[in-house]
Amino acid sequence: MSSISFNLSGKISQFLVDVLRVVSQEASSLGVLYIVVGAAARDIVLEHCHAIRPVRGTRDLDIAVEVAGWDEFRTLSAALVAAGRFSATKELHRFSYGSA
Repeated sequence: MSSISFNLSGKISQFLVDVLRVVSQEASSLGVLYIVVGAAARDIVLEHCHAIRPVRGTRDLDIAVEVAGWDEFRTLSAALVAAGRFSATKELHRFSYGSA
């Protein structure tokens, strides 16, 4: 079995790096696993691994988290907001980051 991984160092936008840095720090401190999913994940692979420039209609970032339940999700949510760059929205599962 072979393993394929791509070095994305210095290739992803600083904005995305900043968002993921906060998510990583807060999720790691709580022992929560996460993964980038959706169009952003697809576009990262297409653009930075296969040199195919995607056309995006939105700038959202979908992140899946592995939590035991809503209480753990709320704890992670509170930690992200407390970190200072994330803002809660009317929808429990959606956040704004900075001025995005």
